Amino acid sequence: MDNNNQSQLKIEITQDKLVDILLHAATREDLATLALDTKSAFAKVEADTKSAFAKVEADTKAEFAKMEANTKSAFAKMEADTKSAFAKVEADTKAEFAKTDAKIEKLDVKIEKLDAKIEKLDAKIDNLAATTRTDLAAFAANAKADTGKVDAKINGLILLAITGIIFPVILHFFLK
Repeated sequence: MDNNNQSQLKIEITQDKLVDILLHAATREDLATLALDTKSAFAKVEADTKSAFAKVEADTKAEFAKMEANTKSAFAKMEADTKSAFAKVEADTKAEFAKTDAKIEKLDVKIEKLDAKIEKLDAKIDNLAATTRTDLAAFAANAKADTGKVDAKINGLILLAITGIIFPVILHFFLK
């Protein structure tokens, strides 16, 4: 080829076509850049999401472990407090029952002593009643005997008085 033979090629491009060509070139370049940027962004988002989920999972497990430990500790304390309270109530109840039993035993002893005293008093009353009956019977017998003696004396006195009054009257009538 000869450098002298240069022919000129003339291409005419309309403005619309030029805009289409430029836009098409720019669009391919932008799409390639956008694809790289999107892949990079999605990879970053995926890594951040995985990291965030791993942190949330670890924090959640730690919180649940902490809550479980706190719950177990609270239940253990509540169980110990309940056992302690029940033991105290049981001990207090046993002590009160022991005091009550001791008081009942003292009352039983006092009641037995009172029963013995009542039995002695009953015996004394029975003895006194028997003695009183005997004394009253003796008194009645003596009173009857004494009444008979008194009646005899009164009868004797009456007879004497009548004789003392009638004898002088009779003498007075016979002697006249």
